[in-house]
Amino acid sequence: MKICPNCQYENRDSSKFCENCGTKFGENSNICPDCGTEVESYAKFCPNCGHKFINKVAEPLPQPTNIEVFEYEPKGNGYIIRGLKKQSLTKIVIPDSVIEINDYAFNNSALKHVFIPNSVKKIGNYAFEYCYDLEDIVLPDSIKDLPECIFEDCNNLKSIEIPRSVRKIGDFAFQGCSNLESIIIPDSVSEIGANAFQNCTNLKSIELPNSVIKLGENAFWGCSNLKTAIISNSIYNIEVCTFNDCTSLEKVEIPDSVEKIAYAAFGNCTSLRNVSISSSTEIEESSFEDYTNIIRRN
Repeated sequence: MKICPNCQYENRDSSKFCENCGTKFGENSNICPDCGTEVESYAKFCPNCGHKFINKVAEPLPQPTNIEVFEYEPKGNGYIIRGLKKQSLTKIVIPDSVIEINDYAFNNSALKHVFIPNSVKKIGNYAFEYCYDLEDIVLPDSIKDLPECIFEDCNNLKSIEIPRSVRKIGDFAFQGCSNLESIIIPDSVSEIGANAFQNCTNLKSIELPNSVIKLGENAFWGCSNLKTAIISNSIYNIEVCTFNDCTSLEKVEIPDSVEKIAYAAFGNCTSLRNVSISSSTEIEESSFEDYTNIIRRN
């Protein structure tokens, strides 16, 4: 089976062109070695299985989508995208004349594949919220934050590469991305907002680099398949319900830098049996369940 990168139609292995949309296989595309899916040449992850293309040589970008398919307005020497004229569009390559994407620009659209060039300096709140079919997106190395609710409830998104330019992951940024299996937080990030990864029920592990100094409340609430969490040694407080309802969590590394663990931070973590915590760390009532054995270290 050969999956078309343009329309996702399932073709015969012998097909040279997509039987549904006519796309020629092998042009601007790669074959995923794990599952055989035809993948856009610029993609860093396979949208079907999450395979990461490592050390991939940069290839020419696909033809930009005509600016006329967007609702847009001029700004300086470029354009701001306000939205799509047709919500049924499934694939876009933002033109490099675009410098900003507005709040709600692609909210609740049918987009599956998105490429954003480095000309874009800002992406607004809720920009891809409720894009239930979104499978892969390439973000530019020019944005400084992933704003509030940018990918909320994009429940077909399996993996995403956060650019090293990003300093902050906003509140509810990935809330409800129930198929998100892996995410690497780069060491450029200093803040992760409240509820940022709430109900990412397929997330298996998380490592917060030492650049992270603030982790918002409820950040990983309801990540029911999360098994391992490594917390930055720059964090001073683990906030209310940060890991609440992480029922598969078996291992958490809490550094000596943590001064306070708030109410229900690890509430209903039914698989967490032992945890080692500095003797100087304040633990609020009900931070852990009664069956979690807390080992105090000097």
